[in-house]
Amino acid sequence: MKYLIVVFCLFVCSLHSYSQYSAIDSLEQLAAKAKPGWDQIDYSVGLARLYIGGAGDYDNSMRHINIIYKNAEEQNIPVARAYALVMENIFAYNIENDREKSIRTCEEAIRIGKQYNCNDVIVFAGYQLSERYRTNFGDFQKSREIIEEILTYIDETVDDKHKANAIKTYGYILTRMGEPDKGFEYMEKAISILKKMKTDPFIDPRIGRVSAQYGDIDNLLQYAYNNMSESKLRLGRTAGSEEDLKEALKLALKSGRPRIIAWQYERMGWHYISRGYYDQALDYFTKNHKILETLSLPQHIANSNAYLAQVMTKLEDYTSADKYIDNAIKYSREKSDSLFLLERLMLKATINMRRGYTDIAEMHFDEINQIINTVNNPETYGLYSTVKGEFALYKGDTDNALKDFKKAYQVYNDATNGQGRLESSFWLANTFLKLKQYDSASYYGQLAIKYGYEQSNIAYIEKAHALLSQIYEENNLYKESLENFKLFYAFHDSVFKADAQIKLKEEQVRRDVVGYQSDIKLAKDNALLLEKQNQLYLWIGVILVIILAGALFFYFKLRNAKISIEQKNKEREVLLKEIHHRVKNNLQIISSLLNIQSRKLQEGSAKKAVDEGRSRIKSMSLIHEKLYGNDELSTINMREYIDELSSFLKNTYKPKSNIQSHISVNNMALDIDTAIPLGLILNELISNSFKYAFSDNDEGAIDISLSQLEDEYILKVKDTGPGFPEDFERTRSMGMRLIHSLSEQLNGVKHFENIDGALFTLKFKMRPITAQ
Repeated sequence: MKYLIVVFCLFVCSLHSYSQYSAIDSLEQLAAKAKPGWDQIDYSVGLARLYIGGAGDYDNSMRHINIIYKNAEEQNIPVARAYALVMENIFAYNIENDREKSIRTCEEAIRIGKQYNCNDVIVFAGYQLSERYRTNFGDFQKSREIIEEILTYIDETVDDKHKANAIKTYGYILTRMGEPDKGFEYMEKAISILKKMKTDPFIDPRIGRVSAQYGDIDNLLQYAYNNMSESKLRLGRTAGSEEDLKEALKLALKSGRPRIIAWQYERMGWHYISRGYYDQALDYFTKNHKILETLSLPQHIANSNAYLAQVMTKLEDYTSADKYIDNAIKYSREKSDSLFLLERLMLKATINMRRGYTDIAEMHFDEINQIINTVNNPETYGLYSTVKGEFALYKGDTDNALKDFKKAYQVYNDATNGQGRLESSFWLANTFLKLKQYDSASYYGQLAIKYGYEQSNIAYIEKAHALLSQIYEENNLYKESLENFKLFYAFHDSVFKADAQIKLKEEQVRRDVVGYQSDIKLAKDNALLLEKQNQLYLWIGVILVIILAGALFFYFKLRNAKISIEQKNKEREVLLKEIHHRVKNNLQIISSLLNIQSRKLQEGSAKKAVDEGRSRIKSMSLIHEKLYGNDELSTINMREYIDELSSFLKNTYKPKSNIQSHISVNNMALDIDTAIPLGLILNELISNSFKYAFSDNDEGAIDISLSQLEDEYILKVKDTGPGFPEDFERTRSMGMRLIHSLSEQLNGVKHFENIDGALFTLKFKMRPITAQ
């Protein structure tokens, strides 16, 4: 009989794997028939957890918590009140976001458990309390003290799920406090217990069956895998971290519970943002946000907004980042949540600093300084020191920046936090470079690369190689500078395109296979049709077979010729791509060498000539970069090209005034023989505008348009500056001579005029090619 009860309960709980709602409905039916006392209490604990962990169902969660309280009073079971208090803690933390209440209810539950010698509820409430100190205040020391005491209460009366959670919590805390090997041992033990529970569950002697909470075992496993993944990532064990994360994702999707899935997407986003894969992080954070918008969970929506702000900051979209972080800060203020408010204010200060709003950033630092001492989390101090250091460096205060970054590095190093060590060592290298202390700069630059590879953080590996290239260049170590520049460029140029190229190849293979299968199917259909021919048409059939054989002979001959031609075309395309790639890389190396040379020259005509030569090389390099990256190897999308060229020149000349670039180009493509001279003309005109058209305090604009009128193309470049000098067209400068020569090469008609600024117009004809 006992065996049948176990099997029946496991069957009911397994329904949860198919649907959150079917599990709840099944348990509600069983709860309605349950006897007062421990039977009803257990069902209500299980149901309350499902309602809280689902969509945050306020009414049904409280209904079952009240059932537990009612049984405690009417059935004279004082310890049942402790279970109700633990559920109130979960409710307060997840739905009400009342951190103080969650701690208060846990402490009261532990007191009752000790009073009535109920180890099960002591362990249940104890690991919850430990988690609250860690998540509410970041106080790992207090959290560790609690859980180490709680572990002493584990015996045969404690339910396996509470035992596993307590062990998992202790393991996670150990990995965060510098004892990773011991920590992973405990977490693996917890996962082993949870897996065993699915086939050999604990029988609660008070009810003679498996607890109603066992429908949530997959959810507990999901949390354990996430803790393992996060701990491994912090220690640079990225391969194992990603494997654990994928296991957690499978369990989340299997649950079918929107809130659990949303939370898992958040964990996925955190993983990828920590590794510098910002597009993937944005994808998961966006999925998380979309689900949460359908649920009434303001705390989780605030968290989601904070994560979106982080990834937007990494992507340098500070306007979007500012919008998201404001929502998260508003919620933290309302709830007086010091830990999260601190982290969000620091991100807000960083956003405003990078936007150039230093006064506003100062105001945020004033508020941060008032509340920083209310938390007891070393890593929060590490983040605080990093943000302070960046702000000091931004203001040119290198001495204080150095102090702050050293403090951050020490905090992260003590906590064995790989991501923190990566960021702080990168900033230390930057600061020592500013101080021209090249040995120290290269030391921390190499450290940043080391930690970047340990964390598999592609974004920081690329940035660190670029930084080292600059450090070695300024230290006159040109060979080492060029080596690091090549590594920077290799990551920048190739890594982020790899996935797209692989997918493209897979799609090409898929299409070839589908086409081949279609040919086979058609041939089989024709064969079946021939077999059904009437005997009367036998001779006609023979003739048709001969004709068909001849046709097939010529078909396969033509097909083989076509395949041969296609193969040669593919080889030609590969060769052309490689040529464009090499030309682009060689031009880029020349540009880099000119840049190195330019930095060694004093301001004057020589430096100006080198800088102008570099920008002309860049305009040609962009052409080859576009051809290398396109499927169409003979044309360039002019809208994309002009946009990138304009951005490059703006970053090169860095005008102090606020200059807006407006680009109006239809979706057209030009061949390389037209695009290169046109690009060089644009380079001269845009550079001329940035250099001469605006004074330091001006606000102005540069308008660029390329349009088509019948068979004629019209290029216009206009700025809102003072206009061309009277003798501008007679100037014999290199730039002016290039414009005259290249306009003739295009068989174009050019015109300079002053209309509310300088306006250049070029009209030329060519055969139009529409961009695909």
